[in-house]
Amino acid sequence: MQRTTKPVRAVSAWGRLSAFIALLAAACAIAALPAAPATAAGRCHQLSALTGVASYGGTASMSYSSGTVTGPPGAVEFVETASVSHSASNLQIAKVKPETNEIGQSFSAHGQPTGGTVQIDSTYSDNLGGESHQTYEGPAAPPSNGVEIEIDSSKCTYQLLVSFYVQTNTTHSALGAPPDDPGVEDDATTPVTPIPANLALKGSAALPPSGSGGNAGSAGLYDISGDPGWSTVVETALGTGGTPGTASVSWNLKPVMAKKPKHHEHHGKHGRG
Repeated sequence: MQRTTKPVRAVSAWGRLSAFIALLAAACAIAALPAAPATAAGRCHQLSALTGVASYGGTASMSYSSGTVTGPPGAVEFVETASVSHSASNLQIAKVKPETNEIGQSFSAHGQPTGGTVQIDSTYSDNLGGESHQTYEGPAAPPSNGVEIEIDSSKCTYQLLVSFYVQTNTTHSALGAPPDDPGVEDDATTPVTPIPANLALKGSAALPPSGSGGNAGSAGLYDISGDPGWSTVVETALGTGGTPGTASVSWNLKPVMAKKPKHHEHHGKHGRG
């Protein structure tokens, strides 16, 4: 399943640095990522076991926090201050089923995850009196992207892609503040992770954040570009020499094995002599 392309949105002056955010943030995190162990003689013995998996199910949690960011870089007459806080815990995932795509074996489920607890609390202000506050607290709704498990058979590894969506409430007091938006959809891609022998997919990791999307590398990626008007805080942080904030993901998915067909034996009836 391919990731849905997010709509083009209008951004403030903060968005001018978006071209290099994904590459720069990913490069900072990839050095700390442990290399996946090579399989014996280049073979992935877990691949044959994966053919017996009917689906995956479990939970995931993900979060992003920008801290307080002030910009645009070098601004004097017009200065903006913003903070973005997104968290989603205990997201419910079920019936992530196998499919074959151009990459090879994978698992996917549309419209998931749902449920769990999502909290959005982002603030904005500027020196001209603009103010804005974006909030939400409650369960996740079906996202546009869903859940994917991409299998790399050549390295015996996988990456999990998980999203959440909520309809936020945004209030603002001035035209310069971020406008009402259609909601928040965050995408998290886990780092490349070895497939365990028991096929249970579990882990946690810090992720490089991105406010402009892009492809996830082996270090994974946390993409907040589905939050129009607010995601530019990431680029602003980098442009002022700061960090793009912190992001993380944790996941626990267990395999549901396919039921083996029963073989029925036919016994002839024998009458008594």
